[in-house]
Amino acid sequence: MDTLSALFEAFRLRARIFHNAQYCGNDWAVDTSGTGLASFHMVTHGACRVVSPALAAPEPLEAGDIVIFPRDARHQLHAGAHCPTQVNAVSSISFERGPRADGVGLLCGHFLLKHNAGNPLLATLPPVVIWRSGTDPSSQALSDLIRMEALAGKVGSEAVLNRLAETLFVALAREQSWAGHPLASLAAALADKRLRRVLDLIHGKPGYRWTLAQFAEAASMSRSAFAEHFKRTLGESPMHYLARWRMQQASIWLAEEGAPMLEVASRCGYDSEASFSKAFKKITGKSPGSLRKTSA
Repeated sequence: MDTLSALFEAFRLRARIFHNAQYCGNDWAVDTSGTGLASFHMVTHGACRVVSPALAAPEPLEAGDIVIFPRDARHQLHAGAHCPTQVNAVSSISFERGPRADGVGLLCGHFLLKHNAGNPLLATLPPVVIWRSGTDPSSQALSDLIRMEALAGKVGSEAVLNRLAETLFVALAREQSWAGHPLASLAAALADKRLRRVLDLIHGKPGYRWTLAQFAEAASMSRSAFAEHFKRTLGESPMHYLARWRMQQASIWLAEEGAPMLEVASRCGYDSEASFSKAFKKITGKSPGSLRKTSA
């Protein structure tokens, strides 16, 4: 199994559509952040703008364009030149009578993966991804099919749209270069049932005070055999992988969520900010405070 297929197989990708309607006029604004899930929005007809602290400036979106927020970054979609002060205040209109000429169709959903809040695949993506219609022929064909299904309103459309959205996410991810990608070795490890059990522990509970003995027991191997097998497959020791994963998550919590330092330290399994800061600098080469200042 190739790298990308192995990753999606291990992480059990699912999509869930939760909104498919249109908004009319220039006084509407939609904000779906706050769930902690990876969210996406496709413009099925018309045009609008997306605003987010993760973007340098508002970005225009046209029919067929998709915006993805892998880690639930705050965002708003709106039609006018300026975003209304109130969001989610204007009701949407169904497609029962078809798309309106002055309307903007939005198909909104979540991508669900195993360990969604700390999934390695989502963690490697930028806080916001915008895919423009016409970028890739195969992705474009899927995008057109999704738009047709979203506007048709046929029986069973929700189930069809969920499956098509899953396929589209894989297609978009495939546009990246996976040769030599940092996740390539992770895919190999996830294909190994013994290592997968250990990685599930690390990704699921990064703040737990794991020991090498606990990892070896989960893998049903001796400590020496497990440590050697882990390093041979992933290129680093189990405890170093755990420490690096904690700090990768900490970087997201600090820079994107703006979480307090003590809270982040606790999430990573440290009793104090001082011990956390020392470990963070050892792994990343910079202090947590400097990261927060850079992203402010």
